[in-house]
Amino acid sequence: EEVVTATSTNGAKPGKHTLTVERLALNHQIASQGFEAEDAVVGTGRFTITVGEEGSPINVTVDESTNTLAGLKSAINFATDAVNA
Repeated sequence: EEVVTATSTNGAKPGKHTLTVERLALNHQIASQGFEAEDAVVGTGRFTITVGEEGSPINVTVDESTNTLAGLKSAINFATDAVNA
């Protein structure tokens, strides 16, 4: 299956390259009980998201200003582009 695209910058030298896929990414989701609205209070605290086995930890803090479902979503999305809440 062809899914790789490559671009070059000015001055790039022609060549032949091989790309080897060693492992495919897996989608991961975590679910909790349902919430009735985006302004539902979810509590406060700090948690870490790590993407991949060797990814850098991404710290997310939920405080009094972000302790709603919408605030949690914003806090995760603000902390990293690696995941999408």
